[in-house]
Amino acid sequence: DVHLMLEEIKSGIEQLQEIYAPKINMTFEQKSKLMIFISEDEEFEDFWYCYGYGRKLYKEFSEKELMRAWLHPELIEVTDE
Repeated sequence: DVHLMLEEIKSGIEQLQEIYAPKINMTFEQKSKLMIFISEDEEFEDFWYCYGYGRKLYKEFSEKELMRAWLHPELIEVTDE
């Protein structure tokens, strides 16, 4: 059945997304500040120096997670918090 096959393909794609391109949950403020650095063509190192390394606004994120958000802002999902 084609419908069943499409559901299996969709499920497989979703599993791959969870592994290789997981969503990054950020507040509106977190995403906004990140996007300002990206839009101004700044380097990630400058962003990391200003906001990273355990500073308050991004304390729950590792450097790897922030780098992923920097490289793939489409993965950012804005939360209400």
